[in-house]
Amino acid sequence: WMPSKNGQQRMRRTTKGWMILVQWRDGSSNWIPLKDLKNSNPIETAKYAVAHKIAEELAFAWWAKEVLKKRRHILSKLEKSKYWRTTEKFGIKVPKTV
Repeated sequence: WMPSKNGQQRMRRTTKGWMILVQWRDGSSNWIPLKDLKNSNPIETAKYAVAHKIAEELAFAWWAKEVLKKRRHILSKLEKSKYWRTTEKFGIKVPKTV
């Protein structure tokens, strides 16, 4: 936490000092800085934080919940899309897979 210009305490928006142990498909593992994981795989990193109950830590609290909320919002828009409800066009059945 850090004081703002008007004296209120604000959450520091940083991922400094956080490293996550990543296990690769070949079995090897590396410590990767959180900033790199957050930029390359934000949804997977946020899901990991929630699953391991570290989403309330300062490094995750300012962005993880927003990322998951945005994901839910996008998926709900896809479900409501007219594309998925349309089965025929000009009397011809339209396949959904191409």
